[in-house]
Amino acid sequence: MENQKPGNSKPTLVALSGNKTDLKNFYPKGTKDELVYYATQFNSIEFNASFYRLFPPEQYAKWKDLTPKGFKFFPKLGQEISHWGRLKDTENAVDQFIANVSHLEKNWVCLSCR
Repeated sequence: MENQKPGNSKPTLVALSGNKTDLKNFYPKGTKDELVYYATQFNSIEFNASFYRLFPPEQYAKWKDLTPKGFKFFPKLGQEISHWGRLKDTENAVDQFIANVSHLEKNWVCLSCR
């Protein structure tokens, strides 16, 4: 799914927000693993769930393993950092978030912050 324009050495990344409400009619009935199906249609995802809770490193590694080589994640910075903490005195929370997200390895492009 590497979309490239002629003469452009960088792929174009196409993603949807991972919001279940917005995607309710996107997945075929009976889809068991939505990420696996999603990754057959797009080459990246804006990952909203990380805004609402801190996922363990193993979960990020699992998501990486479920997607094809070159699939990219744009995890959203956690609300405890961007909203509750207002980006002040959040060094420990940021360090933990980055440590966990880093298990996406090269599949992690950048952080999304709202």
